[in-house]
Amino acid sequence: ALLVVGVAMLYGEVLKSTFAGASSVLDHGLSLLLFVVLLLELLLAPFGADPGFLLLTLLCLFDVISGFTVAIAVARRDVGIIR
Repeated sequence: ALLVVGVAMLYGEVLKSTFAGASSVLDHGLSLLLFVVLLLELLLAPFGADPGFLLLTLLCLFDVISGFTVAIAVARRDVGIIR
């Protein structure tokens, strides 16, 4: 059930990253920090050796990658850079 909630919240995060603003830099930084903490717990903590925890860490990784990718695309559109 927790993974289903995580996937639903991931959709909201990706949707939120389509809007460029001053808070988006903070949001990306916090997402990256959360991923690093989860990765360290996955590798170092004994409770991290769980398939559910691995999936949550992968969801966080996908959030970081998709957030930066979408933010770059939005910034290019806002600035008007044409490929």
